[in-house]
Amino acid sequence: LEMQITRAILEKPVSLPIEHQDREIGRVLLIGHGGSLMRFLLSGLAGIVLCTAISAWVALYLARRQLRAIIGPLHSLAAVAHAARSERALDRRVPPAQIAELDNLGNDFNALLGELESWQTHLQNENETLAHQATHDSLTGLPNRAFFEGRLMRALRNGKKHDERVAVLFLDSDRFKGINDNFGHASGDAVLVAIANRVRAQLREDDLVARLGGDEFAVLLAPLHTVEDAEHIADKILASMDMPITLPGDSSVVTSLSIGIAVYPDHGATPGALLNAADAAMYQAKRLSRGAQFTAGSERPVDSVHTRS
Repeated sequence: LEMQITRAILEKPVSLPIEHQDREIGRVLLIGHGGSLMRFLLSGLAGIVLCTAISAWVALYLARRQLRAIIGPLHSLAAVAHAARSERALDRRVPPAQIAELDNLGNDFNALLGELESWQTHLQNENETLAHQATHDSLTGLPNRAFFEGRLMRALRNGKKHDERVAVLFLDSDRFKGINDNFGHASGDAVLVAIANRVRAQLREDDLVARLGGDEFAVLLAPLHTVEDAEHIADKILASMDMPITLPGDSSVVTSLSIGIAVYPDHGATPGALLNAADAAMYQAKRLSRGAQFTAGSERPVDSVHTRS
């Protein structure tokens, strides 16, 4: 190999005579040796290979690092977008990225998610407000007739399943029309709000009071152990009306309620039947003695309740 390199690359052999007194007494033959050249070439080749390998490794490392710097934020962005689309998880955010352009993209996407989350919260609040308005009275804040009848239907199903009693109290304000006529509608509204608050304060935690319309209210007692429990609660409600109700303009008025009581399953097995029975009992109480309670099926108002006016 050295000789091949010598012949191929190095100069041809140099032959010069050795003369003495114009006579050639010998020759000097100079032949290049390829060993050093071959070592130089091999070391240069090894250096090139080594530098190429190092350069390739560095380039691969930098490329992978750059790829992670690009792919990582894109994966995070895609994951957040997927969660927002499929799970409605608008509270998730894209983490910061090392590349300025991708970081700006993530910030813009986070700002968009923030606006969507705010809009979603606004819509949820609007829907809750509309749902509350659809099932509650705007003046007193009590549930309305539709909400009350739905709860009553569920209470009757549970009562039938567990063999429990359910009571419905039908309440009507006495002389409410006179208050409206003499003091104005604002005073009538104040009376209705006061009645609602006082009735609600006399009930158990699981009981329900609703405004059916006008000056009519209904109370659901479920479960009910005895009829006397319903009469006792009705007595407490009537007693709560003894205190004067403050009206706008620093005036006050004392009003009373007439209460009719109907009990499942004695007086009806459906919401309509129970409400009708309690309504009829209320009118019987109003006819016999204002400010009294009357249980459906009874002959007279309950003795323990005094007439209140």
